[in-house]
Amino acid sequence: MIAMLGLHSARNSGDAALVSKAIAILRKYFPAEELVLSANDPDSYSDYADATIGSVVSSVWNLRRGNTFPRKLWSILSLPLALVGATLSYRVFGRALKFGLLSDQMALIDVIARARLIFACPGGYLYGRAGAGAFLGMLLPFVVARLFGKPTIYLSQSIGPCRSGWQRWMLRWILRDAGLIMTRERKSESFVYELLGGDCPRMIRTPDLGFGFRGASQEVGEAYLRAHGVRPPGESRRIGLTVIEHGVQVGRENCQAQYEEALWSAIDAYSAVAGIPIDLILLPQCAGPSPGEDDRNVFRRILDTHPASSQINIIFLTDQPSLNTLWSCYGNLDLLVATRMHSAIFAYCQGTPIIPLSYLYKMDGVMEDIGDGHVVLSSCELASSELQHYLRNGTAKINNYVNCVRRATELSASIDASYKMELSQAAWAGSP
Repeated sequence: MIAMLGLHSARNSGDAALVSKAIAILRKYFPAEELVLSANDPDSYSDYADATIGSVVSSVWNLRRGNTFPRKLWSILSLPLALVGATLSYRVFGRALKFGLLSDQMALIDVIARARLIFACPGGYLYGRAGAGAFLGMLLPFVVARLFGKPTIYLSQSIGPCRSGWQRWMLRWILRDAGLIMTRERKSESFVYELLGGDCPRMIRTPDLGFGFRGASQEVGEAYLRAHGVRPPGESRRIGLTVIEHGVQVGRENCQAQYEEALWSAIDAYSAVAGIPIDLILLPQCAGPSPGEDDRNVFRRILDTHPASSQINIIFLTDQPSLNTLWSCYGNLDLLVATRMHSAIFAYCQGTPIIPLSYLYKMDGVMEDIGDGHVVLSSCELASSELQHYLRNGTAKINNYVNCVRRATELSASIDASYKMELSQAAWAGSP
């Protein structure tokens, strides 16, 4: 059995695409192995693998429902002791005792104990956080995997930034013993080299798995957009928009109001000089699982606080399209203003010009590695005038359709080559 840990929620379309691509790769190189996923939102991944269980984070979420404060406090405070007991019993007797653990935690310990090989799901979750609970919740499965002596492969990751001393120590401790670390951009590669003092012989850089994902044909996205009120091609300028809640994503809620104001002001000002009606398509790249992770709440707040221009036809996709359809929608835009990184990648793969807005350096790093002259603006320090400039003057220079599709094809081939080289050799890792 092999296990993939660290999944969050398939309600985030970027996460869903990465996991889908990763599973396809693992099925290719480990066709006979049972594959088990551990996710914070396990129901959203229920049909992705042979089995899906909860996580440390999901166990805490479940604990909040209908339990007394003493029960919650005891369950949280007893977790470190319970993990020590499980580790000692596994290393000494080959079986992990699960006394004091919650049901999701018991299932997770069982899976790690049974797994021949552990995979850290691809993504960008290994970075420092203001809250200790969120950081520990994501790292604990990999701490347990190392304590159990399980070989662990970190699939296409953004790692860092991380400034807190104890958080850096924990990251260093789990990564130093990794069987393989795959970083998805140079900034993460540099961070890991610095974190490990240059001692990381088992690290390679491979493109984000989103470049290898392919959804539905463009005809599917076109039909979906037309059904929701988007005008035929040529009758309007189609501008797509993806957003985030900074307070939840990076702990910087103080910049959210400025960000929303700059977005709206820039698009509103551009509509007055565009010379063609604007279809503004609000695309919910992420629809949960928590209210703060639901992009639709940000869109609703923007619409509630800003009057609509007569030049702008707003198409708010309140029902999040399926992953395949959403991917296709990005290929039917004239321009995407993208704060969600994988919305930018989905659009890029189909030749749609993008204006990327970065809230963590994963966006900067991925766009720098593309090397097609992208401009990356800071979402936390976004100025309306800056965005207006690129809406009015810069879109022709942002990317070129032929170059984008060619480069995306190259990146997809690079993914396949990297994983073939590494995972075809991974059968030796760990013994049943």
